[in-house]
Amino acid sequence: MRNLIALQRIKSQTVRPQPSLETVIDAIQQVTLSPPLSVDELRELLIAEIYTSVSATPTPEAMCNELLEFPHIYVFVDWYSGKESQFSDTQRQALDTLVLARQTIDNGCRCRREQRERVAHGYFTTFWVNNATTDLLPAIAKIGNVNQVIITQVASWPTPMQPS
Repeated sequence: MRNLIALQRIKSQTVRPQPSLETVIDAIQQVTLSPPLSVDELRELLIAEIYTSVSATPTPEAMCNELLEFPHIYVFVDWYSGKESQFSDTQRQALDTLVLARQTIDNGCRCRREQRERVAHGYFTTFWVNNATTDLLPAIAKIGNVNQVIITQVASWPTPMQPS
């Protein structure tokens, strides 16, 4: 309960106030009436927030009936490596192109790494836009033992997203 209150305070402090005078006065009163967070509370909240936003693969206890989300190519390739054998040959051929795209980021001189990274992320997005209706997402859901798979802002299964 204490963590929830502290997290709400952190979130409320990051919201931009409306330009009206009443809103500013209310915000000032909220901040002055709430006790400050201790360093330990703040550290725990930040670690929990960072951990949940970075973790793409759910823990084994939470895997059933949960969501599996891949925000970018790095997370997907990390999840996919070690699970390649569970996919069919055709699926593996397609998904291995994402692994190759990820590997190209680190190849070559450092001066062009940013460009290679943009190309790899662009390929990741294009790949999932083109393959959103294939059997890849249902296969990922089955192998990941989840009910829903989301390729952030690109595709999802079972409910297809509209590409942005």
